This record gives sequence, C-alpha cells and structure tokens, in this order.
Amino acid sequence: MSGGQRRLLFEVSAPVRATLDELHGLIDEGWLGRALGWGEMPPDDGPGAGRGVAHAPGMLGMQGGWWYRGEYTAEQTGSEVRLVHRVFNVARQGRWAVALANRFFVGYRVALQDGVDDLARQADEHLAAQGNGREGTRREGES
Repeated sequence: MSGGQRRLLFEVSAPVRATLDELHGLIDEGWLGRALGWGEMPPDDGPGAGRGVAHAPGMLGMQGGWWYRGEYTAEQTGSEVRLVHRVFNVARQGRWAVALANRFFVGYRVALQDGVDDLARQADEHLAAQGNGREGTRREGES
C-alpha cells in the first residue's frame, strides 16, 4: 500500500495505562480502528478512491489521497507504554508540494497530539471498563 519511498513528517505519542500486550490487543482486535472511525474504510485493494486500511501485528495504518499515510503503533519506552501516531509523505510525484497543499501544516502537530491524547484516554477508559484494573483517567500532571 505505501509503495516506494515514504518520508516521516510528524510523530506524536501519548502514554496509556496498559501493558504492551494489552495495547497491541486493542490495535489487533479492531478497537483502535473503530475508535478512529476507520471500520468502514475499504480494504487496501478494494474500491475507495485510493484509500486503504492496513493492519499488521501491533500496527494500524491508513493511506489516502495522493500523499498521506498515517500509522498507529504501541511502543514500550522505558517503563511506559505509549500509543504512537506517525504521519508520512508517500507522494510519488510532487513530494515538494505536500507542505504547500497543507498550508505548511500550521497547527497540524497540535491537532495530531490532541488526537493521540484523546485516543490514549479512550484506551484507558476502555481497558478500565473491561476490568483490567486500569484507571480511566490520568493522575494530575500526566499528559
């Protein structure tokens, strides 16, 4: 689906009160895709105007339009488990025009961070509702 070169444009992440296996489970069992609203997206090779959802163990990605690919992964960083969102430029032509077409991404990183923070909160709440002993909210001072 990504076909060729891809250039990392943005990476944001947020901590989740989970084990790495638990967060991988949320990705692999479809919870994350449903939380993102990607459940209705067409498969990689199906109809859908160049949009497609890709899944590999512990990774969920979506590619759409002429330049965009976003990937979500669960990663262990020291003692912390984080939900990581990366945005790639996968344009085959006109790679230079991506920033221009997106108004130089003004405010984009903040919006990405807000989105991954919200997903991490939802994951915490989902795991708490499953009875995994996780708190549904973060302690004061956590991001």
